[in-house]
Amino acid sequence: MLATAVAAAVTTPALLLSVTPAFAADTVPAGQVQDQKKPTQADLDQLKKAVADAKKLYDAAVTTRIEADKAVEALKADTNAYVKASADAKKKFDEAEKAKATADEAQKKAKDALDALSKDGATPSADDLKKAKDDLAAAETTAKTRATELTTAITAYEKAANELADKRVAADRALFAAKNTETTTKSAYDKAVTAYETAKTAAGGDPVPDPGTDPGTDPGTDPGTDPGTDPGTDPTDPDPTKPKPPFDPDKCVKDAALATTLNGLPSKIVAGTTVEFTLHVANGTKKDFAEIKPFAAVYGHDKSTFKDIGGLLKLQSAAAGSSDWKDVGEAEFAGTITNLKAGKSADLKLRLAVDKKAPASEGLAFVSGDYIQDPESCIRNDLKEYAFSVLPEGSKLDNVDDSKPSDVKNTDNVKTPQGDSSVVPVTTDAGNLAATGSEGTPQLALAAGAAIVLGAGAMIAVRRRKTGRQG
Repeated sequence: MLATAVAAAVTTPALLLSVTPAFAADTVPAGQVQDQKKPTQADLDQLKKAVADAKKLYDAAVTTRIEADKAVEALKADTNAYVKASADAKKKFDEAEKAKATADEAQKKAKDALDALSKDGATPSADDLKKAKDDLAAAETTAKTRATELTTAITAYEKAANELADKRVAADRALFAAKNTETTTKSAYDKAVTAYETAKTAAGGDPVPDPGTDPGTDPGTDPGTDPGTDPGTDPTDPDPTKPKPPFDPDKCVKDAALATTLNGLPSKIVAGTTVEFTLHVANGTKKDFAEIKPFAAVYGHDKSTFKDIGGLLKLQSAAAGSSDWKDVGEAEFAGTITNLKAGKSADLKLRLAVDKKAPASEGLAFVSGDYIQDPESCIRNDLKEYAFSVLPEGSKLDNVDDSKPSDVKNTDNVKTPQGDSSVVPVTTDAGNLAATGSEGTPQLALAAGAAIVLGAGAMIAVRRRKTGRQG
């Protein structure tokens, strides 16, 4: 059972572990006497086993998180097979693109030469005319060949970039899950220790020592903590110290009527400047929500090298009407919207500062909103992406359009509900880890990678460059 629990803890994005023993300290109303049974040795043994099991889960979660960190970093190294394959494919793509441009220029020159010989008044020799025609035919053949080679290179590059992106998506999702599990298992362990200490004190004993120095928390050194030697601690018996069922974000209700959008994000931003825009949440449902957690993230990559420029992008948030800007870090909520009534809407201010060192780049902003009452009751909307370009410092901009949203995943088109302009209280709690325990956003468990994966940029860039040559 413990092996199964460990596996669940290290693979489930938001495993909710809650140890609430019967002997935990309760709050007793004034004037009342608490009627509480004194814990028996069997009770203490069971709680002690809960501490040991929770410690094993936490240790396993820490190990998994460390390995997940390594996996993410490995996919950034130039020596990584997928990174190298993508880089090699890009090099061939660039070479093919350059060769195609050269062939097109040669074809144009050959055509111009033939046109010059065919003008009225021109008296080319038969040999000159034949040579010009042959040169043009050869140039056209070469141009067609280079075009085919370029198409092949584009396909290969797109395949390699997508494979790298998929690996990075999986690695990032695993890292998010590992971080969440580490947090929840640590909380469960702390609760188990508190419950054991409380019960032991109630029984007249001493509080449990630090688990790192107490061999009694090791099931292998204490028969009372070994389920194989103590039938009273059979893990199949129902008891309040066991973990709750894991939080499954796939069971969240998806409701497009709870709409989250970005308004005013420019489609082009010059390096060295800061832009302000709005995260708008409209409650088109018939329900009132006590608390909405908007999620926002930005990603950018160098157009030429596809290297992540996330360190040159700084996203901040502030409540509407406030100038108290707070950083929005990776895997953090942009803020909290409270008391959002049915048919109402609320705004959260965002601003994006692009470092002057940022190269010509492509970027994406992601946004979503979630309502989570408890692990069994949550509502989410689809993650939306907004594309933008970063221009080098000093670039001039004229009549820049706002970025338009698109779905991160292929979903049916839905009509965006229109809330009225009533603004409800908004607070920013940027810095609170998203997807932590029962309050974590399902979006990060479902599509954390899509929001901030390093590989996403490569797919976007290839798609845009490919589309740019069509038409």
